Amino acid sequence: MLRMRLIKAPICVLIPTLNEEAAIFDVIRTLPKRVKGLKVKAVVIDGNSQDRTVARAKKAGAFVLRQTTEGKGAAIQEALEHIQCDYLVFIDGDGTYVSEDLPKLVLPLLEKKADMTVATRLKRQDAGSITVFNTLGNVAFNWLIRFFYGQNITDMLSGYRAISRKKFDDLNLVSRAFEVETEITIEALRNHLRILEIPLYYKRRKGQTKLNPIHDGLRIFKTLVLMIRDTKPLYFFGLLGAVFFVFGLWPASLVLYEKLVLGYVVHLPSTILAAFSFLLAIQIWALGFLADMELKDTQRLEKLLRKSMRR
Repeated sequence: MLRMRLIKAPICVLIPTLNEEAAIFDVIRTLPKRVKGLKVKAVVIDGNSQDRTVARAKKAGAFVLRQTTEGKGAAIQEALEHIQCDYLVFIDGDGTYVSEDLPKLVLPLLEKKADMTVATRLKRQDAGSITVFNTLGNVAFNWLIRFFYGQNITDMLSGYRAISRKKFDDLNLVSRAFEVETEITIEALRNHLRILEIPLYYKRRKGQTKLNPIHDGLRIFKTLVLMIRDTKPLYFFGLLGAVFFVFGLWPASLVLYEKLVLGYVVHLPSTILAAFSFLLAIQIWALGFLADMELKDTQRLEKLLRKSMRR
C-alpha cells in the first residue's frame, strides 16, 4: 500500500526504480540538498524491487513510495498524488546521470529562462554507455521531431529533466511505461513550452539493464507515430496521402502513355490501381483536414478550461 503522507518541498526529485541497489544510494546521496536556498527532496517510487533498493534509498535519505501499478509513466503519475512541489526533476536510479548536475537543470527554471530543461547525453559520455543501435534510434526519433514540429531536439529520450509543476500539469500524459519521456517531449512541444537542452555527462549504468533495444525501440516508435498523428494530423495524413498519390503516378503514366501513343489501353489493371491510389490519397487528405479541425476545437476547449480553472 502507498503511504498517504503528503510530501512537501520546493523541488522534488522523482526517481522510479526497479532493482537498482547498485546505484540508488549514490544517486540520492550526491543530490544537492538545496538549490538557491530551495530545499530538494528525493522521492523514490519503487516498482516492487526484489533486492535492497528500498532499504538503500531510505538509508540515503529519500522518501520511498511503493508503486501499486507497473511502468515508469505510471510511477510518475502515482508520485504526483503524494507530493506538493513547485518544481519537478526526473532522474533514473541506475547511476547513469550525475546527480550533482541538478542545479544546472533547475536554475534556468528559477530564472525564467526555460519552461523545461533536458540533459542531453550525446556530447559527453562514458565509452559504451550508449550502444550504436540506441544512438541511431535516438537520431531517427529526433529527426522525426524536427521534421514534424520544426524543433531541433537532440535527445528526446533523456531521462534527466526538470519542469515546473504548473507546466507539467498542463501536459496530457497517458503513457504508463518508459515511453513517458517521448510523451513529455511531444506534449511540451504541443504546448509551446520553452525547452532548453543542457549537455551533461552520461555514465555507464550500474547493474543489469532492463531494456530490450529492438522491442523497446519499436514501442517508442509506435508511441511517437501515434502522438504525431494526434498532434499534427494535417502533416501526418498529408504525408501519408502523398505516398499513395506518388505511388499512383507510375500506373497512371503508363495508362496515359498507352492511350496517347497506341490509342488504346493495354494494361487495364494499371487503370484500376492508379484510380484506387488517387482516391485513397484524396480520402486520407480529407481525413487529415477533419482531424485537424477536431484538434483545433479541442485546443480551444483546453484553453478555456485552463482559464476557468485558474480564476
